[in-house]
Amino acid sequence: MKQHGASSEVDDDRFLALVAYGFFQSRLTLEQVHADLFRRFCTIDWKEMTPLRQQVYIFDDEMDWDAERARRTCEIILQPFREAGERLVSDSTNDT
Repeated sequence: MKQHGASSEVDDDRFLALVAYGFFQSRLTLEQVHADLFRRFCTIDWKEMTPLRQQVYIFDDEMDWDAERARRTCEIILQPFREAGERLVSDSTNDT
């Protein structure tokens, strides 16, 4: 498929929607979400601190000292993408 122009890259909003779906449906643990968000938004070469990146760094810090607070921060990060994640998964299951 890649030879025909298909891409396996997912834009940030779609990525966050899928992570939100996995988290809120209890398919991804807090630790898995942490690893995915940190890898995606903080370990890449970047030129500016975005609000999202700042939230992920706070989430990362909280994972070390207060898991409940980290969970709440994770929910704050992912909540805006929850509905989009539900739609994405619903659309894909309706296609089959």
